[in-house]
Amino acid sequence: METGPLELPILHAGQSAEIPLPTDLFQHKVHPAYLTITVEQRGQVEWDQGAFVVAWTQQLVSKPTEKVPVSLNSAQDAISTNSTKTTVAVSGANWSFEFDRIRGHLRKWTYNSTSILEPHPDTGLAMIPGFWRPPTDNDVPSAAPYSKRFGVNNLTNQFRSFNMSSMENEGVCIETETFLSPPVLSWGWKCLARYTITPNGSLSITISLQPTGAAPATVPRVGMNLRANSNLQSARWLGLGPGESYPDKKAAQKFGLWNVDDIASLQTIYDIPQENGNRTDTAWVELLTKSGIGFRTSPQQSTVVNGGTASLNWTASQYSDKTIEAAQHPCDLVKDDAVFLRLDDQVAGVGTAACGPGPMDEHLVKVQDITFGMLLEPVSL
Repeated sequence: METGPLELPILHAGQSAEIPLPTDLFQHKVHPAYLTITVEQRGQVEWDQGAFVVAWTQQLVSKPTEKVPVSLNSAQDAISTNSTKTTVAVSGANWSFEFDRIRGHLRKWTYNSTSILEPHPDTGLAMIPGFWRPPTDNDVPSAAPYSKRFGVNNLTNQFRSFNMSSMENEGVCIETETFLSPPVLSWGWKCLARYTITPNGSLSITISLQPTGAAPATVPRVGMNLRANSNLQSARWLGLGPGESYPDKKAAQKFGLWNVDDIASLQTIYDIPQENGNRTDTAWVELLTKSGIGFRTSPQQSTVVNGGTASLNWTASQYSDKTIEAAQHPCDLVKDDAVFLRLDDQVAGVGTAACGPGPMDEHLVKVQDITFGMLLEPVSL
């Protein structure tokens, strides 16, 4: 990242001027270029002894003209598989994925002798499609009761089929079908999941969802719920930051490379605990241990990094959704021995329904046929 001063002419009220920009800003071939302009107070003032920021703006000024494949690991391991009546293990030299043949999804992921993803005690799975989030104050008047009336907060996973096959690139493909629905209501999601494991230890996920029955018109989100090892306390991401952002609440965040050393610092503390901490418009996100072991997640489609527009939403917290929803005060929040990671294709806006209108129509997550994909890659710094 390059920074420097930009000399501004002295202008009187109502005047304007054009300021030439360095031409090399627009000549990047393999990286996107963002121009961030910050206007600071000239000199110190009594009420601010630092460089007070009066205003700032940011624009994407150059997209890559050459698409360069981005891969974190070029190693190619021989893959072995081991099947039992209840599980399928797919392993390389220093990594292993374990799938649940009874429940139809990933159960465990280990890399460099470190547990990365672990089974949730309620579902027995480390990863499963998710549609619920703890309500915000703005959800309480209507959005949350509407979703709960359809049981969106209480979906169960029903197994349909499980198939494994070898691929030409010496990878392994696992395809499953499950049905996600509330216990007694006559609607649900037909879920087709395709898990592709490559010789470098990466996991590519494609989820196809088809609603059936008397389904709701909208849901709070569409994505994946992951349960990660509690030692994955560091986060690094390329996207909007450093604070939380939602589709209708992101103008105050800048695009950049951000990192935190403690998952707790990703949370926004509200007087009444509620949904918080989402980061939107993210090209990739990493969760790491103190020793630098972990994983990166990115959309399958091209992101701004290589000339595309795809992005993902994510949250990471040691508080479960149930804990957040049940808490009346911040002191009621109790950490689990896990990191709960949400990786979302779509997230609803927050709106202002506590005192005004809810999210605009374009910021709602519509219940319809949806297909999304993500790539999970091991990281060792």
